[in-house]
Amino acid sequence: MSIHRESSRPFHLYLSYAWNDGRTLDEFRMLLQREQFKPTISILSPTHSANGAEDERALYRVIKTKMKFCDAVVMLGGEYVKYGRWINKELIACRDGLRKPVIFVRRDQSESIPFILEQHADTIVDWDAAAIIGAIRQLSGRQA
Repeated sequence: MSIHRESSRPFHLYLSYAWNDGRTLDEFRMLLQREQFKPTISILSPTHSANGAEDERALYRVIKTKMKFCDAVVMLGGEYVKYGRWINKELIACRDGLRKPVIFVRRDQSESIPFILEQHADTIVDWDAAAIIGAIRQLSGRQA
Protein backbone atom coordinates (compact mmCIF):
# COMPACT_ATOMS: atom_id res chain seq x y z
CA MET A 1 0.00 0.00 0.00
CA SER A 2 1.35 3.40 -0.88
CA ILE A 3 2.12 6.00 1.75
CA HIS A 4 -0.49 8.30 0.20
CA ARG A 5 -3.26 5.72 0.53
CA GLU A 6 -2.26 4.79 4.06
CA SER A 7 -2.28 8.41 5.23
CA SER A 8 -5.64 9.11 3.58
CA ARG A 9 -7.38 6.29 5.45
CA PRO A 10 -10.02 7.81 7.73
CA PHE A 11 -9.52 7.56 11.48
CA HIS A 12 -11.58 4.82 13.06
CA LEU A 13 -12.96 5.61 16.51
CA TYR A 14 -14.74 3.39 18.97
CA LEU A 15 -17.16 5.49 21.00
CA SER A 16 -18.03 4.27 24.44
CA TYR A 17 -21.52 2.91 25.07
CA ALA A 18 -22.21 6.13 26.97
CA TRP A 19 -22.50 7.93 23.60
CA ASN A 20 -25.76 6.14 22.80
CA ASP A 21 -27.74 9.28 23.48
CA GLY A 22 -28.44 10.08 19.82
CA ARG A 23 -28.39 13.84 20.34
CA THR A 24 -24.96 13.78 21.97
CA LEU A 25 -23.55 11.53 19.25
CA ASP A 26 -24.91 13.86 16.54
CA GLU A 27 -23.43 16.88 18.31
CA PHE A 28 -20.04 15.11 18.51
CA ARG A 29 -20.09 14.29 14.80
CA MET A 30 -21.06 17.86 13.88
CA LEU A 31 -18.35 19.29 16.15
CA LEU A 32 -15.68 17.26 14.33
CA GLN A 33 -17.16 17.81 10.86
CA ARG A 34 -16.99 21.59 11.29
CA GLU A 35 -13.22 21.05 11.28
CA GLN A 36 -13.43 18.78 8.20
CA PHE A 37 -12.61 15.76 10.38
CA LYS A 38 -14.83 12.83 9.46
CA PRO A 39 -13.78 9.64 11.23
CA THR A 40 -15.39 6.25 10.88
CA ILE A 41 -17.27 5.63 14.12
CA SER A 42 -18.09 2.31 15.77
CA ILE A 43 -20.54 2.17 18.64
CA LEU A 44 -22.60 -0.62 20.15
CA SER A 45 -26.31 -0.03 19.79
CA PRO A 46 -28.50 -0.08 22.91
CA THR A 47 -30.55 -2.76 21.13
CA HIS A 48 -27.53 -5.05 20.71
CA SER A 49 -28.14 -8.49 22.20
CA ALA A 50 -25.18 -8.03 24.58
CA ASN A 51 -27.04 -5.18 26.27
CA GLY A 52 -29.12 -7.53 28.39
CA ALA A 53 -26.52 -10.27 28.66
CA GLU A 54 -25.87 -11.61 32.13
CA ASP A 55 -22.66 -13.23 30.93
CA GLU A 56 -19.91 -10.69 31.60
CA ARG A 57 -17.48 -12.55 29.35
CA ALA A 58 -19.90 -12.39 26.42
CA LEU A 59 -20.28 -8.65 26.90
CA TYR A 60 -16.48 -8.25 27.04
CA ARG A 61 -16.03 -10.28 23.83
CA VAL A 62 -18.59 -8.19 21.95
CA ILE A 63 -16.95 -4.94 23.07
CA LYS A 64 -13.45 -6.21 22.25
CA THR A 65 -14.52 -7.34 18.78
CA LYS A 66 -16.15 -3.98 18.07
CA MET A 67 -13.09 -1.95 19.09
CA LYS A 68 -10.45 -4.27 17.63
CA PHE A 69 -9.59 -2.16 14.57
CA CYS A 70 -10.10 1.32 16.01
CA ASP A 71 -7.38 3.96 16.24
CA ALA A 72 -8.65 5.28 19.59
CA VAL A 73 -11.43 4.85 22.15
CA VAL A 74 -13.41 7.99 23.02
CA MET A 75 -15.31 8.14 26.31
CA LEU A 76 -17.84 10.78 27.29
CA GLY A 77 -17.78 12.45 30.67
CA GLY A 78 -20.71 12.48 33.04
CA GLU A 79 -22.04 9.04 32.18
CA TYR A 80 -20.02 6.63 34.33
CA VAL A 81 -22.65 5.98 36.98
CA LYS A 82 -25.29 5.27 34.36
CA TYR A 83 -23.14 2.97 32.16
CA GLY A 84 -20.43 1.76 34.57
CA ARG A 85 -20.85 -1.93 33.70
CA TRP A 86 -20.18 -1.27 30.01
CA ILE A 87 -17.47 1.31 30.58
CA ASN A 88 -15.55 -1.04 32.88
CA LYS A 89 -15.57 -3.71 30.15
CA GLU A 90 -14.49 -1.14 27.57
CA LEU A 91 -11.57 -0.06 29.76
CA ILE A 92 -10.46 -3.65 30.28
CA ALA A 93 -10.70 -4.39 26.55
CA CYS A 94 -8.76 -1.34 25.44
CA ARG A 95 -6.14 -1.58 28.18
CA ASP A 96 -5.43 -5.26 28.77
CA GLY A 97 -6.69 -6.81 25.60
CA LEU A 98 -6.02 -4.40 22.74
CA ARG A 99 -3.84 -1.59 24.10
CA LYS A 100 -5.92 1.17 22.51
CA PRO A 101 -5.52 4.80 23.57
CA VAL A 102 -8.37 6.23 25.64
CA ILE A 103 -9.54 9.82 25.18
CA PHE A 104 -11.92 11.13 27.81
CA VAL A 105 -14.09 14.02 26.61
CA ARG A 106 -15.44 16.32 29.30
CA ARG A 107 -18.50 18.24 28.11
CA ASP A 108 -18.65 20.41 31.20
CA GLN A 109 -15.45 21.64 32.84
CA SER A 110 -17.09 21.57 36.25
CA GLU A 111 -17.91 17.86 36.13
CA SER A 112 -15.86 15.58 38.32
CA ILE A 113 -14.10 12.67 36.69
CA PRO A 114 -14.44 9.24 38.31
CA PHE A 115 -11.07 8.00 39.55
CA ILE A 116 -11.16 4.87 37.36
CA LEU A 117 -11.56 6.99 34.22
CA GLU A 118 -8.94 9.48 35.31
CA GLN A 119 -6.57 6.59 35.98
CA HIS A 120 -7.13 4.88 32.61
CA ALA A 121 -7.49 7.83 30.23
CA ASP A 122 -4.44 8.65 28.16
CA THR A 123 -5.72 12.20 27.97
CA ILE A 124 -8.66 14.26 29.16
CA VAL A 125 -9.92 16.97 26.82
CA ASP A 126 -12.73 19.47 26.90
CA TRP A 127 -15.63 19.60 24.43
CA ASP A 128 -13.51 21.37 21.82
CA ALA A 129 -12.95 20.12 18.26
CA ALA A 130 -9.28 21.12 18.07
CA ALA A 131 -8.47 19.43 21.40
CA ILE A 132 -10.36 16.24 20.51
CA ILE A 133 -8.89 15.98 17.01
CA GLY A 134 -5.39 16.74 18.30
CA ALA A 135 -5.69 14.00 20.92
CA ILE A 136 -6.95 11.49 18.34
CA ARG A 137 -4.08 12.27 15.98
CA GLN A 138 -1.41 12.27 18.65
CA LEU A 139 -2.49 9.13 20.52
CA SER A 140 -3.25 7.09 17.42
CA GLY A 141 0.23 7.80 16.09
CA ARG A 142 -1.28 9.15 12.87
CA GLN A 143 -0.92 12.78 11.94
CA ALA A 144 -2.88 12.60 8.67
